[in-house]
Amino acid sequence: MLLLHLPDDLRDDIAHSPPRDCLKSPRRKTAKQQRSNNEPFHKAAPLLFSWLILDESLLTFQSALSSLILSKVISMRRLVTFIAIALMSFGGVAQQSEQPIPEGIIVQPAQTPLAVQLGLEKALYAPGEKLRLSIALNQDAYVYIYNITPDRRVNLLFPNAYQPINLLKAGVHTIPNQRYSLVISPPTGFECIQVLALAAPLPLEQLIPGGKFSPQNPFPLLSQKPQEFKAFMQSLIVGAVSTTGWAAAWTCFQVAAPQARLRVVSNPSGALVSINGIVMGQTPLELTLAPGRYRVVLSRFGYDEWAQTVELKQGSEITLEAQLALSPFFRPLGRTARLRIVSDPEDADVFIDNAYAGRTPLSIEIAPGRYRVVVTKTNYESWVQTLELKSDSDITLEAVLRPLVTTPTPPTPAPPTPPSIPREPIVVAPPRPTVLIGFNGGLSAAQIPSVGFEFGFMISRIANLVGLGFSFAMTGEDVPDYEDVGSPIDLGPTMTYREGPETEFYGKLSLALLGGLGVDLAGGLAIQKEAHIALPLVPMRALDVIVKPNGYQTERYYLTWLVGLSLRSENLVLSVGMHNRRGWVIGVGVVF
Repeated sequence: MLLLHLPDDLRDDIAHSPPRDCLKSPRRKTAKQQRSNNEPFHKAAPLLFSWLILDESLLTFQSALSSLILSKVISMRRLVTFIAIALMSFGGVAQQSEQPIPEGIIVQPAQTPLAVQLGLEKALYAPGEKLRLSIALNQDAYVYIYNITPDRRVNLLFPNAYQPINLLKAGVHTIPNQRYSLVISPPTGFECIQVLALAAPLPLEQLIPGGKFSPQNPFPLLSQKPQEFKAFMQSLIVGAVSTTGWAAAWTCFQVAAPQARLRVVSNPSGALVSINGIVMGQTPLELTLAPGRYRVVLSRFGYDEWAQTVELKQGSEITLEAQLALSPFFRPLGRTARLRIVSDPEDADVFIDNAYAGRTPLSIEIAPGRYRVVVTKTNYESWVQTLELKSDSDITLEAVLRPLVTTPTPPTPAPPTPPSIPREPIVVAPPRPTVLIGFNGGLSAAQIPSVGFEFGFMISRIANLVGLGFSFAMTGEDVPDYEDVGSPIDLGPTMTYREGPETEFYGKLSLALLGGLGVDLAGGLAIQKEAHIALPLVPMRALDVIVKPNGYQTERYYLTWLVGLSLRSENLVLSVGMHNRRGWVIGVGVVF
């Protein structure tokens, strides 16, 4: 749970103001029910609730009178039930007796004159929403509130640095006050709130270090073991008050990621749906999205593009109905041509001049002209043909799709594991001209592995090593199949992919220190091939087709550097360093 501090100039008097609300009176019972109750209960209930709702000036007298009556009837469970029902009249109060008790929760003690109830506005919250707690007391009490998060963290919510006074009067109170807010944050799952009301305060120094709140830690972390913290709190309560001098309440709510439903339909159907520039599928299409603002674009061969911006809120379900208009270029102004397209296997997607036209078998009527037809299907090679349509012509294309033969990808070599560094210091003999051959492995912050090889000479006391090397970082991405046009051209919107490993060539210098240690410095140039592929791309998870758009390759260059340490022992050299692209690199070399 994230706690946000609001402006300090707001009033902080909620905890000291007299209660403005009071407990609701219980429902009137039937005559039969009233006769079944004993006489002391009839006398106790009106006096108890008059004590809660009368003016504060009568508080002392009526508190004494209520205490006298409670002492006579406190053993009756009906009175306890009656008080609980009255408190439950507040909206959103937790029905904790019907819930299983979560880990770390302290339950309400039996038959106590002090009562507290806890209420929430709802049972489901999304990250970013504000949390407001409603606390109902039947008498003045010291209140402590803490939460148990889905990852088992126990945080003290009240009192805190912004609202340190926790002695609350009888009535209903809202936490937090105007000085700060409680805002829901991940992780998702079930989160519980525990409230304790005591007749005397707990020793705060045993809850938090120093016994004081600080601006750096306004809501202290109390524990990460809820069950152990429960036992600790129970021991504190017993040491501070009697067994009847406290009350407890709790409730739980669910933290779930926000969701919204979007349904897109069109006439005619089968149009490609792009959301914020990403192709998601064909109409009719139903999606689950996070709340936010989205631009929806529909496109189909022979029709004008349709676009609309929509705002999705949490829990909303919105349907977009698009009436596609026939493009002026394809409206029959005179004689037309008919084109039929069939395929083996069927249900393949057809693109005409890079615009989606539908699935086979397909029959359309279009204007005469020259067209490029592409038929694609998942796990099959694309079928391409260019044809010339004349007026009144009737042509049928039969596309026989060949299964796609895939070559298995060789396994990625694991980074080499360096041998352990000797614990005892080793005296290294003066270097002499020798040859070093080594290899190294790295892992970047993005979890991209790499492997490198080095060749160098041990030359003098000043420089342990001067050498050259090269490395490969396994940065290749899954690149969709595309038509390589050979050289960069204007393809409109494109998607860029890293194709193949990133290759680096570098030079290395190791400066000798004492005790066989050395400082390694390296610099070089890395080359990465990139594929630029025209949009739209149809993901396989959204459509059961593979679109083969045009694209081209380029190369991107990066300057690289490494700083690290090395240790030489006889004919073995161990090294570790930080590389600006490969991350931490560990190497081992052998001196001949």
